This record gives sequence, structure tokens and C-alpha cells, in this order.
Amino acid sequence: KELPIELEPYRIAIPPEKMHEVMASASLLYGESATMASESAMLGVPAIYIDNDGRSYTDEEESKYGIVFNFKESKADIEKSIRKGAEILGSKADFKRNQERILNEKLCFTDYLEWVVKNFPASIEKLKRDSGYQDRFIVPTQKNVVQS
Repeated sequence: KELPIELEPYRIAIPPEKMHEVMASASLLYGESATMASESAMLGVPAIYIDNDGRSYTDEEESKYGIVFNFKESKADIEKSIRKGAEILGSKADFKRNQERILNEKLCFTDYLEWVVKNFPASIEKLKRDSGYQDRFIVPTQKNVVQS
């Protein structure tokens, strides 16, 4: 959709490749993009995600990691989301620990995919025989944290 005219003064005017730098220095991401909400979580920035359909990964980022907060598009939920946003912004909560938990529990997909491709087709057979093999691609936070 087009941005409503009353919001035009708030349009962010940066090159798209700079978006993650802006997100990393934000206090909160509030929006309707599940991808950006999840990316924000990976950067240690809490996110409020608004969508009627939802996404399983943002649900997990809320229930397990407490860093993405999901709301529907109803008037009541929008009001709840605004209160939640104000609560987050008014608190001294440090979401970096939430970020570290996510990064320590998720595999590095780049390393995993590289291994699958380089070792194909043997990699597929290995994964069929050992359902936990992909866990070796979970790496320490220091390797995964995006430096801003």
C-alpha cells in the first residue's frame, strides 16, 4: 500500500542496504513485516509485529525468547501493541540476553548449507541416518552476532 500522507514526514529515507544498521541502533521495531521483526530480534532489538495471519517463527520468538511480540490487526490488539511498545521503551530491559539465547540455539544456516552442497549427495544420506547431525552447525554467539 501507499504510505498514508500523514505518515509521509516519518518515511525513512536511506539506501535499503543501510536498513540493518538503522535497525541495530533502534530501541524498538514496530511494524507489519515478519521478516524485519525477526531480523530485529537477531540484532537484539525487540519488535512488535502486527498481522492477522502471524508466523510460526515470530510466535517462537515471543513464547520462547521474549523478544518479538505478536498482535492481530484488530483495534483492541493495536491498542495493546501500543501499550506494549510504551512499556518496552519505558523499561530498562536489555534484550541482548534474549538475542544471545536465540543465536546460541539456532544453527548457522550458511555453514549448514555450505556443508550440504559441498558434500552432496553424501550429506543427504548422513542427515537421513543421523537426525541430530545438523546440531553441529549451532555456533557460539560471538560468531553469529552482527556487529553494528
